[in-house]
Amino acid sequence: MIIIQPATLDDIPTLRALARRIWLEYYPGIISREQIDYMLARMYSAKALRREISEGVAWDLIRLRTEPGALQTGGHGAPHSDAARGQRVEKHAGSESSAPGSRGSVHLFGSHPTEPVGFMSYSFDAAARRVKLSKLYLLPAWHGHGLGRQMLQHVQARSAELGALEIWLQVNKQNIRAIRAYERAGFSVRESVVTDIGGGFVMDDFIMVFGLREMEE
Repeated sequence: MIIIQPATLDDIPTLRALARRIWLEYYPGIISREQIDYMLARMYSAKALRREISEGVAWDLIRLRTEPGALQTGGHGAPHSDAARGQRVEKHAGSESSAPGSRGSVHLFGSHPTEPVGFMSYSFDAAARRVKLSKLYLLPAWHGHGLGRQMLQHVQARSAELGALEIWLQVNKQNIRAIRAYERAGFSVRESVVTDIGGGFVMDDFIMVFGLREMEE
């Protein structure tokens, strides 16, 4: 059980610290330290986060009760995230998750102490009736406990409330664990894209989608 709370401007240092910790724990071996530093600076500067939160992009902090025996850490999963999307152009010529409105916590634990263990970000395109899941990250120590599934269920529920017809995301083609996790959750690959993001890097991704109608049937 987790607490999902809308992040505020005051949470920006926490979001940045989590992003850095997660990327440095999970992505070595998938992308280089140079790539990690580039993506963190590009996407998680205080200025960038402040702008997105102020513009209404949904940034949610994931908190976990820390009382003894609540959960045991261990296991490893794979955030889809944009972290694993950066690939050096010279290495790969091709190849790779606020909705406006009121939101509250999924689970509350009264006065129990909590700790931030992850975050996610998503936005609603009202004209296209689509939600883009830009980021979904969890500390590697908490993979394999169903927390990622709860995070996805939260996004699915919010998307349905907003009237979206589908959720879409981009995932690095080499992030096999994340791809499999999304497939288990009902996402499917729609297309392959390669995007130049500057700095000598490209994002070599699969676009995966989840139809909200599937939840109703």
